[in-house]
Amino acid sequence: MKRYSLSTKLQKWSAIAIDVFFVLFYIQILIISDPSDWMIYIFFVLSIFLCVFYTLIIFTSSLTIDTVNKLIYYRIIQRTIYDLNEIQTVKWESREQVRGEKQVIALYNAHGFMVAEINPFLTKRTLPILADIFTEIEKLVALKPEIGS
Repeated sequence: MKRYSLSTKLQKWSAIAIDVFFVLFYIQILIISDPSDWMIYIFFVLSIFLCVFYTLIIFTSSLTIDTVNKLIYYRIIQRTIYDLNEIQTVKWESREQVRGEKQVIALYNAHGFMVAEINPFLTKRTLPILADIFTEIEKLVALKPEIGS
């Protein structure tokens, strides 16, 4: 099994920096505010919840390639499983975005229909390790079992 992170080190450090900033900001607000002002506590809890949620997404988003069973486990918020035995073609494609092009991996079945798209949503540009992921998937798809064996 090979596991790839769908976020960069810069994104991980940024998520931690955002968390630290909000915690320090709200500690400062809590120190200087009136203790009876309950709205500040609500915003503090909501902000901490959002920070933790964002940080968990950044740190747990991954793509795992199971080379034995020919499966891809793609996880951003929830896990999606793709069976590479059903995939006939793997293509490296570009998608237009507001801020330029982004590279994605498209998986097609025997009928030419796109079954899945591996798109690192967490980055605004192409993920640097996407080429390695493409190569690994392409190798597995090329190793189709012979019919009748």
